[in-house]
Amino acid sequence: MAIDWSHPDIQDYLKTLPAVAGLDVLGRGCRSLVFASKCGGFALKLTADKLAYEFLAKLQSYPVPHLPYVHEIQGLVGALPDGTPLYLATMEKLFPLSDEQGLAKKLRREWLKALYKNTHIRAIPASAHVRFQSWPKLQKTFEFIEDFTAEGPACFDADTQSNLLFRKDGTPILFDPVWST
Repeated sequence: MAIDWSHPDIQDYLKTLPAVAGLDVLGRGCRSLVFASKCGGFALKLTADKLAYEFLAKLQSYPVPHLPYVHEIQGLVGALPDGTPLYLATMEKLFPLSDEQGLAKKLRREWLKALYKNTHIRAIPASAHVRFQSWPKLQKTFEFIEDFTAEGPACFDADTQSNLLFRKDGTPILFDPVWST
């Protein structure tokens, strides 16, 4: 279920949550907010999605080239006014596509073409592995996501275009590639 991050009660609560109070919001999703960290190249992901948090925790111990680097897992840091728990992780700061990056838009289309056209798939199809054999680092990314989604009630989200972000060096990153079923 999506969270209305603009609800006044939630906004008031976030202003008092020590982990993110006073920080600028870089992005928002259905169940997560990403804040600019006081430490330049980092971002803080505050999520009410325990699965997304577990995904980040696993990434911290097993970095993957085309998934975000997670620097610290802070754990449970609070709860929304309705009691929904909030988890926090410090990760690398990523950047969206810009209009000047025609190549990036083409890459996003190629990635999405390589995956099933279904909105959400449980595992990455063999056809995607074949298409990306020339990109061994991307193969590791697919394997990591496959392993994670096989562990429990998780699906791979291939269609959310805003989930393709970039490192400063231009490396494409799948951000938030899993969701709870």
